[in-house]
Amino acid sequence: MRTLAETSARNAADIATQIESIRNKSTTLSETVNESANTALEEAEKGKAITEELVKMKADMQSLYEGASVLGKAASEMNVAAIDAQKGSESIAAAAEELSASVEEINRSSTEIMTAIGQISLGAEQASSAVEQAVAGITQIEQGTSLAQERAN
Repeated sequence: MRTLAETSARNAADIATQIESIRNKSTTLSETVNESANTALEEAEKGKAITEELVKMKADMQSLYEGASVLGKAASEMNVAAIDAQKGSESIAAAAEELSASVEEINRSSTEIMTAIGQISLGAEQASSAVEQAVAGITQIEQGTSLAQERAN
């Protein structure tokens, strides 16, 4: 009987030790989970700040794109004006032979202007294309960030 009591007491002590160990491990696990949750929340806040910056960048890129479009339209109008100027200079050359040297110089200038306008127009089109690609990239980043935020939540 005494042996049974001693065994029971020993088993009870072992069980109490096991319970305390489980309680300690549970507390440690709970703290680790809380730390992980806090870290995830901090990362989500960082992601939100990055998203806000990307939205601002997208708006800036959109402004650049709109500016490039305006430049492209202005370049087209300048091209039409240059063509009209060339036609006018040809009429003046036909009407007044004594001014032909001046008209030829104007024609050369017109051609240079048209070349420059063509280069400006090409540059504006390339800038416009680059801005469109950047806007598309930002939109994809924004969507990815939104998805990451949803998954974090």
